Amino acid sequence: MNPLGPVDAQGQSPVERELGIRRGAGGRVDAREAARKFEAVMIATLVSQMRESSGVHFFGESPGAQIFEGILDQQLGDALAEGRGLGLSRSIEASIMRMEKEERHE
Repeated sequence: MNPLGPVDAQGQSPVERELGIRRGAGGRVDAREAARKFEAVMIATLVSQMRESSGVHFFGESPGAQIFEGILDQQLGDALAEGRGLGLSRSIEASIMRMEKEERHE
Protein backbone atom coordinates (compact mmCIF):
# COMPACT_ATOMS: atom_id res chain seq x y z
CA MET A 1 0.00 0.00 0.00
CA ASN A 2 1.21 3.48 -0.89
CA PRO A 3 1.39 5.74 2.21
CA LEU A 4 0.09 8.61 0.05
CA GLY A 5 -3.09 6.79 -0.99
CA PRO A 6 -4.31 4.37 -3.67
CA VAL A 7 -2.28 4.23 -6.86
CA ASP A 8 -3.18 4.32 -10.55
CA ALA A 9 -1.76 2.18 -13.37
CA GLN A 10 1.48 4.21 -13.31
CA GLY A 11 1.91 3.56 -9.58
CA GLN A 12 1.14 7.13 -8.50
CA SER A 13 -1.39 8.31 -5.95
CA PRO A 14 -3.54 11.40 -6.58
CA VAL A 15 -1.42 13.26 -3.98
CA GLU A 16 1.79 12.39 -5.85
CA ARG A 17 0.35 13.56 -9.17
CA GLU A 18 -1.01 16.81 -7.73
CA LEU A 19 2.20 17.74 -5.91
CA GLY A 20 4.57 16.44 -8.61
CA ILE A 21 6.25 13.97 -6.27
CA ARG A 22 8.68 11.56 -7.88
CA ARG A 23 9.73 8.17 -6.64
CA GLY A 24 13.34 7.34 -5.97
CA ALA A 25 15.27 4.09 -5.92
CA GLY A 26 13.14 1.06 -5.20
CA GLY A 27 9.96 2.99 -5.97
CA ARG A 28 10.05 4.80 -2.63
CA VAL A 29 8.66 8.29 -2.16
CA ASP A 30 11.08 10.99 -1.03
CA ALA A 31 9.35 11.65 2.30
CA ARG A 32 11.10 14.99 2.88
CA GLU A 33 10.12 16.32 -0.56
CA ALA A 34 6.53 15.10 -0.22
CA ALA A 35 6.19 16.66 3.24
CA ARG A 36 7.67 20.00 2.15
CA LYS A 37 5.43 20.20 -0.92
CA PHE A 38 2.36 19.34 1.15
CA GLU A 39 3.27 22.02 3.70
CA ALA A 40 3.72 24.55 0.86
CA VAL A 41 0.18 23.78 -0.37
CA MET A 42 -1.18 24.14 3.17
CA ILE A 43 0.57 27.50 3.67
CA ALA A 44 -0.63 28.76 0.29
CA THR A 45 -4.19 27.82 1.24
CA LEU A 46 -3.87 29.62 4.58
CA VAL A 47 -2.43 32.73 2.92
CA SER A 48 -5.22 32.70 0.33
CA GLN A 49 -7.94 32.37 2.94
CA MET A 50 -6.45 35.13 5.11
CA ARG A 51 -6.09 37.46 2.14
CA GLU A 52 -9.65 36.78 0.93
CA SER A 53 -11.17 37.25 4.40
CA SER A 54 -9.32 40.55 4.85
CA GLY A 55 -10.77 41.95 1.64
CA VAL A 56 -7.33 43.09 0.46
CA HIS A 57 -6.83 42.87 -3.31
CA PHE A 58 -3.20 43.52 -4.22
CA PHE A 59 -3.89 43.57 -7.95
CA GLY A 60 -7.42 44.99 -8.08
CA GLU A 61 -10.63 43.00 -8.45
CA SER A 62 -10.59 41.87 -12.09
CA PRO A 63 -10.53 38.19 -13.10
CA GLY A 64 -6.90 38.66 -14.18
CA ALA A 65 -6.06 40.00 -10.74
CA GLN A 66 -7.41 36.79 -9.19
CA ILE A 67 -4.93 34.79 -11.26
CA PHE A 68 -2.02 36.93 -10.06
CA GLU A 69 -3.21 36.68 -6.45
CA GLY A 70 -3.33 32.88 -6.80
CA ILE A 71 0.23 32.88 -8.12
CA LEU A 72 1.28 35.14 -5.23
CA ASP A 73 -0.34 32.76 -2.71
CA GLN A 74 1.45 29.78 -4.24
CA GLN A 75 4.82 31.54 -4.31
CA LEU A 76 4.44 32.67 -0.68
CA GLY A 77 3.54 29.10 0.30
CA ASP A 78 6.61 27.72 -1.47
CA ALA A 79 8.93 30.36 0.00
CA LEU A 80 7.65 29.93 3.56
CA ALA A 81 7.79 26.12 3.37
CA GLU A 82 11.34 26.26 1.99
CA GLY A 83 12.53 27.78 5.26
CA ARG A 84 11.37 26.48 8.61
CA GLY A 85 7.75 26.54 7.52
CA LEU A 86 5.07 25.91 10.11
CA GLY A 87 6.69 22.73 11.39
CA LEU A 88 4.16 20.50 9.65
CA SER A 89 6.67 18.98 7.24
CA ARG A 90 8.71 17.32 10.01
CA SER A 91 5.61 15.60 11.40
CA ILE A 92 4.39 14.61 7.94
CA GLU A 93 7.81 13.27 6.96
CA ALA A 94 7.97 11.18 10.14
CA SER A 95 4.49 9.79 9.45
CA ILE A 96 5.36 8.85 5.86
CA MET A 97 8.57 7.14 6.99
CA ARG A 98 6.72 5.27 9.75
CA MET A 99 4.07 4.09 7.27
CA GLU A 100 6.75 2.94 4.80
CA LYS A 101 8.54 1.05 7.58
CA GLU A 102 5.31 -0.66 8.62
CA GLU A 103 4.61 -1.51 4.99
CA ARG A 104 8.00 -3.20 4.58
CA HIS A 105 7.39 -5.33 7.68
CA GLU A 106 3.93 -6.56 6.65
